[in-house]
Amino acid sequence: MPDVKLQIPTECSPLPICPLWLIVALGGHDVKNHPLVIASLLVSVLIATASCNPFAQKAQEEVQLATVTRGDLVVTVSGSGTISPVREAKLAFGMAGRVERLFVKEGDNVSAGAPLAVLDAGALELAVAKAEVAEEQARLSLLQAQTALGQARITYDQAKVARDQARISRDQIAFDLDEMEDTLNISEDLLRIVRARLAAAGAQHEVAESQLDFAGRQLEPAELAVSFAESQVRLAGQSLSLSRQQLDEATITAPFDGVVAMVGVEEKDTVLATTVVVHFIDRGLMGMKVEVDEIDITRIALQQKVNIEVDALPGTKFDGRVSFISLLPIQSSGIILYEVEVGFDVPGNLGLRPGMSANAEIIVAERENILVVPERAIIRNGPEKSAVMVRRGEVEEEREIITGISDGIQTEIIRGVEEGEMVIERRGRARSLGPLFQ
Repeated sequence: MPDVKLQIPTECSPLPICPLWLIVALGGHDVKNHPLVIASLLVSVLIATASCNPFAQKAQEEVQLATVTRGDLVVTVSGSGTISPVREAKLAFGMAGRVERLFVKEGDNVSAGAPLAVLDAGALELAVAKAEVAEEQARLSLLQAQTALGQARITYDQAKVARDQARISRDQIAFDLDEMEDTLNISEDLLRIVRARLAAAGAQHEVAESQLDFAGRQLEPAELAVSFAESQVRLAGQSLSLSRQQLDEATITAPFDGVVAMVGVEEKDTVLATTVVVHFIDRGLMGMKVEVDEIDITRIALQQKVNIEVDALPGTKFDGRVSFISLLPIQSSGIILYEVEVGFDVPGNLGLRPGMSANAEIIVAERENILVVPERAIIRNGPEKSAVMVRRGEVEEEREIITGISDGIQTEIIRGVEEGEMVIERRGRARSLGPLFQ
């Protein structure tokens, strides 16, 4: 067997060149008749190929330098959902009847207060007229009752004055009689005359008291008549208001500026009080609901800015605001989520429709003109301690820093480094054995 010496190179060439040193090592020997040599060569080839494969390197860390720069940083929470109108109204007449006329069709833009549809209102107009007459009659009855009450009060007051005058006259005569009886030389005839006058005055006073009592008893029914007439006026007014309301409800008007999304009836159709006649929406004010993970929900606040992109309108972005944050959770496959509502204005007619899919980026934090470094350059030494490796020439220095917000790629540096300094960014590279062992 020939003496074959294999000299394995210490540094390997790329894969297509590595086996050449084997041929040189054979030195032109004839190995056809030497199976052991052939086997040795095959093993050597495998070893050499594996060792020379540029992909068969152990996982190692790739080191790059990054500059501490100044810039803007925005941190967002993402979510997706479907577009829906913030303001919409499913309009019904609120009463049964026959549709007399439709003033709009689907897709019409309508201003607030414009009529949309009307019922046959002949019977309703008649009911309003009858209610107006009934109210006028009730008011007339009230006026009559108030007049009667006023007259009864005048009569009572007159009777009271007459009673008082009769009492005064009686008391005066009684006083005069007492004076005369105490005076000497008064004839009995004169005393009898005064006593007769006193008796007549007493009788007149009793009559006045009786008339005052009668006038007082007339006041109560007069007051009750007025109270009843007032209640009749109130009932008549309520009946008139109801009739007018029903007449108003016979016409559906636009509650706000918007567009007719759907017309659910046709003219001459008979509808119920709950039948949706027109579905009306405001296309200028849209919204969407986004489900946010429990980890992120604490960073969401009302009126935060939101960037919205609609799948059907690529390149078009809408500026929104957080309008509602649910307090109750939603459980989905063991994950706790919270619903967040976003509202945004839609300028012009961009073709945006309810039900379109959209993505929302809720801006939870943003900074302008701050120092930033790559997140991979930061060394975490605990929940509150961070550092970076700063390179000056050939010298590396670990320096403690205070960080701010981060978007996962760039991180704000509040203190610890200066703009323009170089920090070491370390990136891991996966191990690969190359195509030979795949």
